[in-house]
Amino acid sequence: MLDLLTLANAAPQGLFSRVFALRELGFGQEGVTLGFDRPLPTWGWALVVMGCAMLGWWGYRRLEGPRAARYALAFARALLLFVVVVLALGPRLERVSERLEPDWVLVLVDRSVSMRVADAPFAIDGNPRATRDQQARAILERHSEMFAELASDREVVWLGFDAAAFDLRARSAATDDDNAGPPELPDADGRRTALGAAISGALTRAAARPLSAVVVLSDGRSIDEPSAAVVRRLVGERVPVHVVPLGSPRAATDVAIAQAVAPEAAFAGDQAPVNVRIDRRGPAAGSAGVLRLEDRLTGEVIDQVRIEADDERWQDDVAEAALVAGELAAGEADWVVRFVPDTPDLLSENDQANLRVRVVDRPLRVLYIDGGPRWERRYLTSMLLREPSVRSSSMLLAARRSFIEEGNVTIGYPPTSDEAWAEYDVVVVGDVRSGLFSNEQLDQLREHVASRGAGLLWVGGSGHTPASWRGTPLEDLLPFRMDQGSGVANSSQPVVLNRTASGERLGVLRLDESLSTWPSYLSDPQTGWNRFWWWQRIEEAALKPTTEVLARFEGAGAAMPAVLTMPYGAGRVVYVATDELWRYRYARGEPLFERFYLPLVRMQARGRLARTGAEAALSVSPRPALVERPARVEVRLLDQSLVDRRLPAVRAQVRPFGDDPQSGMAQTLTLGVEDTGARRALSQGYAASWLPTEPGMYEIIVDEPLLAPLGLRLEVEVLADSDELRDPMADHELLASFAVRTGGRVLTIDTLDELPGVLPRREVVIAGQPQVEPLWDRPIVLVVLLLLLTMEWVGRRLIRLI
Repeated sequence: MLDLLTLANAAPQGLFSRVFALRELGFGQEGVTLGFDRPLPTWGWALVVMGCAMLGWWGYRRLEGPRAARYALAFARALLLFVVVVLALGPRLERVSERLEPDWVLVLVDRSVSMRVADAPFAIDGNPRATRDQQARAILERHSEMFAELASDREVVWLGFDAAAFDLRARSAATDDDNAGPPELPDADGRRTALGAAISGALTRAAARPLSAVVVLSDGRSIDEPSAAVVRRLVGERVPVHVVPLGSPRAATDVAIAQAVAPEAAFAGDQAPVNVRIDRRGPAAGSAGVLRLEDRLTGEVIDQVRIEADDERWQDDVAEAALVAGELAAGEADWVVRFVPDTPDLLSENDQANLRVRVVDRPLRVLYIDGGPRWERRYLTSMLLREPSVRSSSMLLAARRSFIEEGNVTIGYPPTSDEAWAEYDVVVVGDVRSGLFSNEQLDQLREHVASRGAGLLWVGGSGHTPASWRGTPLEDLLPFRMDQGSGVANSSQPVVLNRTASGERLGVLRLDESLSTWPSYLSDPQTGWNRFWWWQRIEEAALKPTTEVLARFEGAGAAMPAVLTMPYGAGRVVYVATDELWRYRYARGEPLFERFYLPLVRMQARGRLARTGAEAALSVSPRPALVERPARVEVRLLDQSLVDRRLPAVRAQVRPFGDDPQSGMAQTLTLGVEDTGARRALSQGYAASWLPTEPGMYEIIVDEPLLAPLGLRLEVEVLADSDELRDPMADHELLASFAVRTGGRVLTIDTLDELPGVLPRREVVIAGQPQVEPLWDRPIVLVVLLLLLTMEWVGRRLIRLI
């Protein structure tokens, strides 16, 4: 095709544009080309030229006249025909608009709390171990120029992620001039990491874009993995994922306090047990340390226990230990349980837990009923009389319901009403016949334990306990079954007593002088005076499912349960399968006997203490509560006048502790009525499930109009069950596997500068709507046609062909 633009470029600037009277486009402008509405291929143009030439020659081949003149006229006609053909094809000037779409690089930076773990393998500010967050910031700062250069011809999109991906630019203070380099990172405070969900969200953000690669800076700790669909998409679109692992590549030891539980209330002067569960992550070698119970205000160490790396307490990387706070003073006890490792572990934030216990200064009220004189009764009655923190009533019931009464509080006769039983925190039942009580009395006692949280202490005997209690309302309160073929048999083989792990956990049976452990000489048969010559053989198979064995008899060919406990409703039952604890007085006096019984009685009375004098009680279980795990919120009406109102439901509010009630953050709970069935009940319960969504301290307030004056409120700590700080180990294998599956690489702080060289080019050119300026309808075209026609007509006249 004849390139007219080449001729135009040789003309003076803008000459052809002025001749053709062009407005928007012009000859010689950048990007402007000559085109046609009906374009012809090159061979088509050749045929057009040849056809025009042949027609011009054919028209003058046989005419008379000078040969030169006829050739000139033939050329003019051929030129005219050619111009007509060109005009018929629709000549035009056009400029195509094109846009270069740069390829995208997604950079995802982990912003979860696991980034606070200090295990990065380099020092910062004199600290030999930097946090993973500091490591990420150092990497971005060191390679900021590389990222700025990368952003000069690519679209670098910065995203943070925890449970989902979010825009880092929107959260930083960066200006448009700063967009070339890494943005300012926000605090790492995400409670969980979902790498798979974050990658999926980032790919959605980059949909329909030319994506070059994804770069991930993370420790790999995640609650999910990239799905197979995401991996297939990345592989199918040839998008590699390059990972920069953060944190230590080697597993480090971390010991965390998973749970610390203390009683809600205790008596002044009491010993309150604190049961602690410890989780271990990583190598066992670094898990040795000291578990302490401290006063949070003064820092005083109340109790402590040493835990070795190879301690027998460790079972599947979980250890349970018991601490005891003794000689409690009245008021609110504010404690902290702290694990102090011998060497710094991975994370110090999970090494402690806070506790609060209400300590009440009032006498513990005990009713002791036995059926006949025996040494155990004599010394137990004397112990209760001597103990200044106990107000006791002791009764010796004989046949035909005659009785002898002792104690510092006289009552005249056994309780026969709910109100009479309500005076006692603990009821001790010795070897007494069940037939001396009416079924109504036994029903009242059972409900006193179940609803009011009282304790029931059984002291077995050879005559009536437990045999005569089979088939009575109190059979349910025995920690073993009395079925046919199972139950209890008397034995006279000499045995010794030894405490179990459950006894240690509950903080009882600490009989040594320091009140810290079980003396080894009491379990040594060679001691002699420590042996029991009468005891009850209770088969393990007869124990009820919730029964715990606090101590065992040893020496009769097997370790048999000796001291058993079982929760029953709001209260607790303890059964002692011998009446020869008085033998501990040999050569030792009263201390061993008192250290055995008094802590058991106090342990049983704590449930009652939390409800004494209260018209209603508010409770939550489990405590502490866990995020996204149902917690049971219960309101129990203890006052009969409130029970008689028969409320259909009870309303309560749950809000962050210390939050403004008008902030709109409160959650309303509607507690429904608990069905007690046909059982006679001294109280009415209302319960609902609460599902915490965020960790922290919360306050539950009962705002039911009828109950609001009671001021029922409770502070509850909520822990994140999936909190990454509970398992802070880095997972570099997950990151490496993800990179390999997508064709990416594992980069480090030293090799990250290789990133530009491994990124594929994916930019695309996008053509826009062309700009067109037609040429066939210009005035100059008509002038040229007329000029060519005139030239041929004049030529023919000159050679006299017309």
